[in-house]
Amino acid sequence: MTASSVPGSVAGVLVELSRTAAAVVVGGGGEPSRPFVGSTALSVAAHAQCPAVVLPDRLTGASGRVVVGVDGSKQSGAAVDFALSYAARHGATLRCVVAWSIEVVDGAVVTEPGTPEWEAVETKHRALVERVLADRRTAFPDVPVEIEIRRAKAATALLEAAAGADLLVVGSRGRGGFTGMLLGSVSKRVLEGSTMPVAVLHKGE
Repeated sequence: MTASSVPGSVAGVLVELSRTAAAVVVGGGGEPSRPFVGSTALSVAAHAQCPAVVLPDRLTGASGRVVVGVDGSKQSGAAVDFALSYAARHGATLRCVVAWSIEVVDGAVVTEPGTPEWEAVETKHRALVERVLADRRTAFPDVPVEIEIRRAKAATALLEAAAGADLLVVGSRGRGGFTGMLLGSVSKRVLEGSTMPVAVLHKGE
């Protein structure tokens, strides 16, 4: 471990260093109205060129559980890679979470749990996760993997599933030049509402 003093804003310096770093870690620095994430952490998570890990002010004891959001995108694939590697290093179980809200089967909106239509939707999403994991499980055969399908908004599903977890991993699908757009709406909401460490992965990581 080394330490150095670098002139410049905290966010700017960390983002610049992220260009050659394996990961950048920053405290949430929240305020009373936003208890977890502050402007510095939000900016670093949005602009970092490597995985950005944002820590809450207080860390709880290890639960042996890592949660990752899966939606089939390249960013979520990068998140799964990061989450599997982390879980392998720490002897943790990986929980893959898929969220859905509106699905149509045979021309009708699916609303009733336990119906054939509901089961069809969950089967479809479970198959998506299995496809994402297919090749990756070979590299991490000792990591126990759980799949959880939730009907809820993505950020809500992830925060609920990750309650008490050691780490929540999300892929950012943001676009454009503004912080919120670079970060993506789901990852931004997760950071704003999380009480556990959150790792944000961008495309290509």
